[in-house]
Amino acid sequence: MKTLFSRIWRRITPSIPIAVLLFLVVNDVRLARQGYNILELTKRPPSGSDPLENRMPGASVSGIIGGDPNRSPGPYALPLQLTIQSITNVNIGTSRTSLIVEILLRNSGTTTFYLPVSFEHSKAMATGNKGRRTFLFKVRFRSVGRPETTTVAVSTDGSQNDPKSFMGIPPGESVLVRFQAELSPIWDWIESGVREVETQAVLSEWTLEEDRYFIKAQSQEVRSQNVVRVSIQP
Repeated sequence: MKTLFSRIWRRITPSIPIAVLLFLVVNDVRLARQGYNILELTKRPPSGSDPLENRMPGASVSGIIGGDPNRSPGPYALPLQLTIQSITNVNIGTSRTSLIVEILLRNSGTTTFYLPVSFEHSKAMATGNKGRRTFLFKVRFRSVGRPETTTVAVSTDGSQNDPKSFMGIPPGESVLVRFQAELSPIWDWIESGVREVETQAVLSEWTLEEDRYFIKAQSQEVRSQNVVRVSIQP
């Protein structure tokens, strides 16, 4: 138990307040006892550590302009089911609030699903790498009288050239994923007095070509089976 506690404690970003850290660690121990693997995505590399981290691939799908539409097949289905387990408000600085989102990701398919998990974008996306994929973890916000707003909270990459860039999820098995979502896309809502929003987790994936940084296919969205009402604490 001490080893598990220490491992979990070290990997969680130090910007999260101590009370939330304690809650997350206790929750991790509980989930570990239930047999779930835990993918911690709140601790991202410092911004600017990867020169290509903000580079966007070219595409001719879903309205992204740049190529021959005949090379881009329609959206494919991901064999995944998604449920929000918890959402926690976190104050990360003066007038800045974000959400810690925990989702349970289940492989509903018949073969192992290899989830991209790497933050080493340049390594995974190197030209010529086989099976390059980018996975997008998103949050969708709704409030009465406001336009539905979706933000990409975090993205991860994987390629067959780097086996460690994937986490295998066997059929019928689940993994608990934790990530941090900024509220900046709905900050105008909060400034105008909105204090409660409906929140839904959304997943999608890009498959990239091998000879150029270009999306050759993208998945259909996977939406969480539940919608959680969240009280915002600005």
